[in-house]
Amino acid sequence: MKVLFIHPPVREDDTPNNVPIGLGWIAAVMHNEGHEVEILDINAWRYTKEQVVAILRNKGKDFDMFGISGMITTYNYMKWLQNTLKQMYPDKLVIDGGAGPTSLPLVYLKNGADIVAVGEGELTMLDLVETVQNNGDFGNVEGIVWKQDDAIITNAPREPIQNLDELPLPAWELFPMEEIYLRNNILKRYNFSRSTNLLASRGCPFRCNFCHDGFGERTRWFSSDYMIDHIKYLMDKYKVEYIRFDDETFVGNRKRTIEFCQRLLDEKLEIKWGCTGRVNVMNEELMQLMKDAGCLDVNYGIESGSQKMLNSMQKDATIEQAEKSLALTRKIGITPIVSLMVGAPGENKETIREQVEFCKRNKLRVDHLFLTTPTPRTGLYTMLMQQGRIKDEEAYVEKMSTMGDFWANIMVNMSELSDEDLIKYRNKAEKGIHRHWLLSQWKQMPSLIAERYRTLGPKRFFKLLGFAIKKAI
Repeated sequence: MKVLFIHPPVREDDTPNNVPIGLGWIAAVMHNEGHEVEILDINAWRYTKEQVVAILRNKGKDFDMFGISGMITTYNYMKWLQNTLKQMYPDKLVIDGGAGPTSLPLVYLKNGADIVAVGEGELTMLDLVETVQNNGDFGNVEGIVWKQDDAIITNAPREPIQNLDELPLPAWELFPMEEIYLRNNILKRYNFSRSTNLLASRGCPFRCNFCHDGFGERTRWFSSDYMIDHIKYLMDKYKVEYIRFDDETFVGNRKRTIEFCQRLLDEKLEIKWGCTGRVNVMNEELMQLMKDAGCLDVNYGIESGSQKMLNSMQKDATIEQAEKSLALTRKIGITPIVSLMVGAPGENKETIREQVEFCKRNKLRVDHLFLTTPTPRTGLYTMLMQQGRIKDEEAYVEKMSTMGDFWANIMVNMSELSDEDLIKYRNKAEKGIHRHWLLSQWKQMPSLIAERYRTLGPKRFFKLLGFAIKKAI
């Protein structure tokens, strides 16, 4: 059968540099079973809606069904897209998947989708296609929620894939790698001409109440053999120089991380990379090995410099662990990248002050303090539903799709401050943190400016310089 997968636009004002490799894995599995697959990557090409309609009119008739994958923030676009498809091709199935539909399948089914694939999509999509091909019963397909006449039916869940090595490499060739993704640096602090994103695992064992991981609570890892083969493929075919690992917690399994780094060294692969970290699992031996194996940066989701707020978020981490990990990361020569937020339950003027002092003590450069945003299937979202503060889930996700960046706008205020004060103290904190960082770097500023100009290039350098000055004023 022929299936057209569609990747909707994610952040239309940002440069597309994040390959939707989940779709790549699904496409590869289906291709290996003899099905024809194409990917319409609207996010990469930045097609207008008029262009999308023209493409679908021209190409849509050639496909047996359509699959759309998106996050919760793409809901409004997906709603338009799937209704457009149903108007053009009312007899063809529209199947939704990804983090958004997995979180709220009933909302997506109300607005154009015929079926929602919940969780991992590889085996579910293959099962669906073969069920259609053989005129089978959708009731036997695990991992879907679907419409039958006026009824909505939730099937038995599908077990996660236990051995991820059974998956083929993603169908990278279906994405505009040369035309779009490899031209856009995935991490702007470096001047690598060819970089991309990758996953080394699925799932997360931690239960932070602001986060939803659609891959489940048990972390499953690709083997080091699989990862080395994958990296070699990207280096050989696309000349990739830098890889960003987007796992929920790349270093969650210390033994596995050590094995992976040792394999990189044994294979003498000249690849640079960055990953996510966890402050309660890092130690000097691990960090040094990561550095030796090419790691340039570790992204820590520290989230707050207040222990009260870490406890509120159920982070299972301490301020002491965070400060030790930051110091160790710098000592080893790896760049720590930190994400922080304000606005979780219990946030007040004092906890924001603690956030600022934490950043000053640790000489952190932070562009934004994100506003805590409850997304579906998180602990915070469940709390708000129980409190009656979210009454209409469809209206809620429609608002999320139009509100813009989470760092700039309040979705639901869960803090002890008024909306006005939360924004005021957040903005004041950002300026204080940024100003302190600039002053702390003044001795190194000439060499830092020269190095950034060299690595970023003139256009990007002056853009970021203007942003830095604006944040400090």
